[in-house]
Amino acid sequence: MSLVAPELEIVSPHSALWRIFDASIKTELFSTAANTGQATWIIDPIPLTPTALTELKNHRPPVHGIVVTNQNHWRASGIFAEQFSVPIFAHPEAKSDDAPPFMPVTDGQQLGNFLEVISIDGAAPGEIALAARIDPCVMVLGDALINFEPYGFTFLPRKYCTNYRKMRQSLKRLAEIDVGTIFFAHGLPIVCNGASRLKALLDEI
Repeated sequence: MSLVAPELEIVSPHSALWRIFDASIKTELFSTAANTGQATWIIDPIPLTPTALTELKNHRPPVHGIVVTNQNHWRASGIFAEQFSVPIFAHPEAKSDDAPPFMPVTDGQQLGNFLEVISIDGAAPGEIALAARIDPCVMVLGDALINFEPYGFTFLPRKYCTNYRKMRQSLKRLAEIDVGTIFFAHGLPIVCNGASRLKALLDEI
């Protein structure tokens, strides 16, 4: 991946993001760093400038792993795993021909003590969401939910899903989580009232 994000954007004491516009798909790519208090986890990483990468390396607590949310988001995960000397985690169905070695995760698995893996069926292959069970909870989504124009905060369009109906049903379980901030692989985060925004969307199902 030749695209390089220029800076690390601090969103809260528990989270940061970086992003770049990809002209080939006409949308922005977002990456997230989630801090659970005991570890920092990097989700769906795209490359960073050397200065921003150094800032991330100096972040505390240290990075414990890279998480890939679906088959389309391997991005720079292999490079980041080498730079931070940490493993990559992904759902087994996210495997692709160009995927680096990774450790498979399953629904409900805890990474560290506070990062929960939630399988989302019917979106992209190997789709997962992540919930950092801190106060307030931080949620990171792959492709199943998006938040950018002209769509707004909504479901992944049907044409990109493996099974649109199954995905929408699978997402219902997210309404049970008292989430504060929601991050996306495509779109700006929802930084307040995350639980009510999520519940309002999922009530449409």
